[in-house]
Amino acid sequence: MESPLDEKEYPKLALRQIRALCQGNGAAPKDVKIVKMQGEIIHCEAITHLELHPEVMTDKKIGRHQIGQPLENPAQIDKAVQSHIRQAMKNSDVRKFMANILLERKDKGFSFHAQYFDVPPLNKTFSYQEPCGTCQGNGKTTCNRCNGQRREVCNVCHARGMVPCTYCHSTGFRRGADGNQTQCTYCRGQRQIICRTCQKRGSINCRQCNGAGTVGCNSCRGNSYYTVVTQVVGKMKTLFEIDRAALPHPVVKAIEDTGGKLV
Repeated sequence: MESPLDEKEYPKLALRQIRALCQGNGAAPKDVKIVKMQGEIIHCEAITHLELHPEVMTDKKIGRHQIGQPLENPAQIDKAVQSHIRQAMKNSDVRKFMANILLERKDKGFSFHAQYFDVPPLNKTFSYQEPCGTCQGNGKTTCNRCNGQRREVCNVCHARGMVPCTYCHSTGFRRGADGNQTQCTYCRGQRQIICRTCQKRGSINCRQCNGAGTVGCNSCRGNSYYTVVTQVVGKMKTLFEIDRAALPHPVVKAIEDTGGKLV
């Protein structure tokens, strides 16, 4: 940190700042002079604490993926996350990174309260794979159209196996060349014929699962598994403390209102 100014330098600094304010405001900076100065230097302790506030975020991706550090189950993830955070708090590089965030600022973190910053060295990703809860890791579920029976009622004959004869219009007779009615040769007078769609069985392969009885799981899109990704995102929070009892109220208010601009 920079060395504090000598007490004799404060009037010169104040004069320089006031002259800068006068520049372009109708007054000549050189005409501004110190006629009388009154003030005192008050010493008090001011501390800016740094606290790690890592965020833990979880996401789920369809399918098996190799993301971050692979683990076996949620319990291992929780243990690894807590261990990583504990080690980070003891890591000198992480602590140095956090301190430099403030030390590189012009105000050195003075009056910097409840501010959050990213701490990239703390970032880490873990993941584990779990079977889909809907299909139990099979990638398929029972077809809801045929309820797993593989077949459904024929949509042409509606389970009757027979359909009206289209040659005689279901009359059993056709008019001959001589104009006389003769027995329909196609249905032989039965007025109906075998359904060509189901071949008299009354049912057909389920049109949704194509007779398999199962379909791809909608939840996992047939991938059977999910990859659960847990990400630790490094964050730090500042906590500013000052001995308010040692300061006049106007000074405390100036610090609270103006903060780091006073530095």
